[in-house]
Amino acid sequence: MKKSLSDRIADRAKRDKATRNAQNLAAFLAVKEDVAKAMADGWTGKAVYDTLRAEGKITVSYQAFLGYIRRVLRQASATPTPAQADPDTVVAAAAPPLSTPQQEAPKTKIASFSFQSTPDKEDLF
Repeated sequence: MKKSLSDRIADRAKRDKATRNAQNLAAFLAVKEDVAKAMADGWTGKAVYDTLRAEGKITVSYQAFLGYIRRVLRQASATPTPAQADPDTVVAAAAPPLSTPQQEAPKTKIASFSFQSTPDKEDLF
């Protein structure tokens, strides 16, 4: 069975002399699905981190691990992929709204502030 691109990138980052941050991110991305499933099952980030660290799957610090969870997992869950979203809403979101000159909303004038250094006598009383 052919490995996914993410798995191949993770293997290359471990094998090559990549930067430490790239190696840590690659290691996290390799176990991303396991981490997401464990978090969905109710396990804490600390329990997941301790287990992966004991197994030698990650070498990143706990703070960096939490940063990866925030950045990778929560960002991925916040934006649904088109396959997860309702097909009708994807089409509606992708199509720009049609507007004609009759349908345009009237433009409102925004009040602005202008400073005058000399006060008007009428405004003082």
